[in-house]
Amino acid sequence: MQAQLPSPQDRARYDYVLAKLYAQRGVADRSLHYLKKAMEDGYKDIANVYKDHEFSGLRKDPRFAELMAAKTVPIPE
Repeated sequence: MQAQLPSPQDRARYDYVLAKLYAQRGVADRSLHYLKKAMEDGYKDIANVYKDHEFSGLRKDPRFAELMAAKTVPIPE
């Protein structure tokens, strides 16, 4: 699924919302993929992964800890 959105921040938010949806459904691989994309696109509220209940199951996944520890740098446009 891909959308043409007007700004990198909008794309980042879209990726974050997809990550939430996949996490809520228990699809960890897809959720982590979209979390990484959100981070690469510069999502400013990435710390919400520690508050949003949709990610509660994903937070137990070692790949989640690894991704969050990596502090992925935004990809320049």
